[in-house]
Amino acid sequence: MAKYNGVQIKSVKSFRGHEGELLSQGTLYINDKKVGFYSDGDWGREPYYDWDDMEIGRQLENSRDLNRDVMEFFILYDLEKSFKKGLRKKHDFVASLYKEYPSPIEGNPNWKMPTSTYTGVLRLHKEQIESIAESRNEKVDWYTSLDDFVVNK
Repeated sequence: MAKYNGVQIKSVKSFRGHEGELLSQGTLYINDKKVGFYSDGDWGREPYYDWDDMEIGRQLENSRDLNRDVMEFFILYDLEKSFKKGLRKKHDFVASLYKEYPSPIEGNPNWKMPTSTYTGVLRLHKEQIESIAESRNEKVDWYTSLDDFVVNK
């Protein structure tokens, strides 16, 4: 199952916000330990965390860019779902094209803004996808196994 920097959300449910936007929520795990509940913010609000232990919650919020890690988790989560669907069609990869932007928090890795997702047969489609990425001045992340959806940065 997808995981980013130890962040994982299980029992993910999607719902629509007041303007019809897709929002997600679920049980939040950090390093395989259940720490609380996460929900995307609605009405322009920040994401919502309901901590099982408030002290641990404060420590987590102060020690890392948790919102970024959750956002990156959901990107991996969606890519993993595409990969699994592709496997049923005999596809053997998911490629995520993205643009990279500097992090607003000094010292953190750059933010990735996904632009396109492709699935297919690697030996047939790799050059085409790399060409598309190059023409758009974008980068590509390749996912060829379920292990690729566990990322530690």
